[in-house]
Amino acid sequence: MATTFGGFLFFVSACAAGPDGGSIHIEAVNLLDHQQSSLEASPTEIPGPGWETQGNAVLERSTTVSTDGEASLRVEGSEYDPVHTDDSGTIRIATSTATSGVRVHPGTIYAGWLDVMSRSGASPVRCELRWYDRDGAILRTDEGREVTERPSRWRTPICLGRAPTGASYAALRLHVANSGPGDVHYVDNAWLIAASPEPTDQTAGVSTTVPQKSVAPPTTQPSTTQPPAPQPSTTQAPESSAPPSSEMPGVAPVASGVRPTSSNTGPTVSSPKKIGKVEVFAGQDVTISDVITDQIVVHGGGKLTATNVRVNSSVVVLPESGVAKTKLHLDNALVTNGLTINTIDGSGNLHWGPAVPVDIKVSNSWIRHPQGSGTDHTEALAAFGYTSGAMFINDTFIQDGPFNGTATATINWHGDNTTFDGCYFGWNGQTAAWFTVYVEGTNNVVRNSHLEAARAGYIYPDSTPPATYNNNTDPQTGNPVTR
Repeated sequence: MATTFGGFLFFVSACAAGPDGGSIHIEAVNLLDHQQSSLEASPTEIPGPGWETQGNAVLERSTTVSTDGEASLRVEGSEYDPVHTDDSGTIRIATSTATSGVRVHPGTIYAGWLDVMSRSGASPVRCELRWYDRDGAILRTDEGREVTERPSRWRTPICLGRAPTGASYAALRLHVANSGPGDVHYVDNAWLIAASPEPTDQTAGVSTTVPQKSVAPPTTQPSTTQPPAPQPSTTQAPESSAPPSSEMPGVAPVASGVRPTSSNTGPTVSSPKKIGKVEVFAGQDVTISDVITDQIVVHGGGKLTATNVRVNSSVVVLPESGVAKTKLHLDNALVTNGLTINTIDGSGNLHWGPAVPVDIKVSNSWIRHPQGSGTDHTEALAAFGYTSGAMFINDTFIQDGPFNGTATATINWHGDNTTFDGCYFGWNGQTAAWFTVYVEGTNNVVRNSHLEAARAGYIYPDSTPPATYNNNTDPQTGNPVTR
C-alpha cells in the first residue's frame, strides 16, 4: 500500500495516499477558509476568527507578529476557557468543529500544517487532524510529530491522516504541551488540504480539480517581520531549464567531479525511448537506462536502478517501515520537478519513529524544482519521515526563484546517517529562499560542496539536531561556508 507524502509533493498511489500519493500531482487547495488560514479579520468581523478553544485557552487576533498577512491568532493559556479547563498543562485549539468543520471524504488522505511561535517559551507542539461523523461525533484524532518551539522563531508542525470510515467532517487542531495559564503562543498560515484526490462531491464546497502541480509545506519559515537581507550578486549564468525531450541530444555521462547541469545529464543516446511513468512496487527489481520517463515512483520494498535518464516531472520514493529495504540508485539523471522521499508506516502515514534503512544513492544528477505558486512550498529535494543511509554524491540541486515566500530551501531534509558529498546547492531566476539548505537528523554530513547564498544565510540555524558541515564554499566568492 502506498502513500506518498511527497515532500509534499502530494502524490497519491492507487493503493493508498498520504500527503503525496498516487502517480499524479495535485493542486494544493486550502480547504480552510481565508480567515481560518490567515486570521486577517478581527473577532468582531464576519466570519470572525474561525478557531475555537478546546481546552485551557482564550483566543484573540493580534497584529504583533505574523507569517501571512498582517495578523495572527494570539493563544493564551487560561483557567477561564469557556469550553473546557483541566490541570493537564496543555493548550488545545481547533478550527470549526463537528458539523461546522471541513467536509471530508472517507478514505481520502489529508494533510495539515500551521505556523506557531512563542515569544519566550519552548513548549512541545503538534498538529492534529480530528475526524467527525455526519452527526458531529468524534471518530478519531490523528496526531502529527511533536516539535519544540524556539523562542521568537516560527515552527511548522505537520499532520497527516486518512479520513476513517464514516467521516464527514474534520478540524485542524493545535496541541501545546507544558504550557499553563498566561503562556502566549501565536498561530498563523494554517492549511488543510486533500493530499489524495477527493471524489467529486458538489456538497463539499471546494475544488476537486487535479492539475499537474506539486506542493510542499514548510518545516519552518522565518517571521515576515524579519527585514529581507540584501540579495547576493551573482556572476554565474543561471541554470537553464532542460530542453524539450524532442530536442534532447545524446550527452556523455557526467564525469566524477564535474558539476551536473541541465545540458550534461540525461540520456546518452540521440533518440532515447519514451516510456511514460515508471512505478516500482515491493518485490520488484527494475533497471532502466537511456530513456525519457514522465515520472518515477518507488514504493516501499521496491528496487530501481536508473542511469542516463530524463524525468519530465518528479521522482518519488516511499520507504516503508517493516518491509524490505527500498532501493533507488539514480545516476546521470535530469529531474525537472524535484526528488521527494517520504518514509511511511503500514497505514500510509508519515513515519517519524526509528529511522528506516534505505539503499538510496543519487549521483552525478541535476535535480531542479520550479518556483512555487505563491501558496505551496517547494524544494529540489524534500524528505519527511526518517530514513537512514541515503547518499548524494556530486549532485546539483536547483530551486527556481525569484523569492516569493514559498521555497523552504534548495533542500528540505529529514533523515539520519545521510551524506551529501561534492554537491551543488543553488538557485535559478534569483534567490528563492531565506536559507540554502535545511538538513535535520542524526549523523548527517554535508561536505566538499558549494552553496550559493540565500537571503538570510546558507544554513538553517535551528535544525535539531543539525548536520555536520565540512569543507564547503560559496561558488561565487570562494569563501568558506560554516554553520
